Amino acid sequence: MNRIIGRALFYALVMSAAGCRLKEGGRILLEPKATPDVEQVDFSVADIDFETLKKTSFKSCQKCHSLTEKPLLVTLDDWRNEEGSVIDMLESGDMPPQDKGYGPLSPCELDMAKRWYQLGAPERSDIKVITISSCEKLKTNL
Repeated sequence: MNRIIGRALFYALVMSAAGCRLKEGGRILLEPKATPDVEQVDFSVADIDFETLKKTSFKSCQKCHSLTEKPLLVTLDDWRNEEGSVIDMLESGDMPPQDKGYGPLSPCELDMAKRWYQLGAPERSDIKVITISSCEKLKTNL
């Protein structure tokens, strides 16, 4: 019995930390924060690579697409496999979902994602973010 209660408390804690809550009927919902936690990135030295994109353009995607929403976008290969749909959704404004409290990507963030895919979605790169015209005047994001 204690083991069951322990597991239930563990799952409740994990769900709470991820922003989930139970709704009527036992459905689990993910409620993202109104403003995604985007880390400060110094664009004057940042490279157009997977680590930079995870901290900027893709940060809000990971709130839902690493837990419950399909397609799951966790690994580098996940992002590579969804190239066309990611760019289409970002360009159309369908993602990130503004009705769930997310703001649209900045022109720099969108251009960074497109350029990253043009480069072949590299894990590492030595091409700087400031080489993108919409990013060249930025020192840090947001």
